[in-house]
Amino acid sequence: MPVIKGRIPLSDIEQLMHKRILEIFRLPPYPDIVLVDMQKTQVLEPSLLQTKCNWSPYAGLTLKGWPVMTVLGDNLYACH
Repeated sequence: MPVIKGRIPLSDIEQLMHKRILEIFRLPPYPDIVLVDMQKTQVLEPSLLQTKCNWSPYAGLTLKGWPVMTVLGDNLYACH
């Protein structure tokens, strides 16, 4: 998986965060979709985190590429 200028290609992100998770946990494929605005930048506010450990090394950083909508089955959800 090549990293160019500190960036991971989108195809590798899909492999790591979707396809590989299905393999690791032996889950069936599902058609859920997350739409991402690749130009949107925003600070990752610690108050927005929903993790078991309640922290992230990315908290407080300005990140580019944010989810804007999620499709789960027949339902459409706007992301904040």
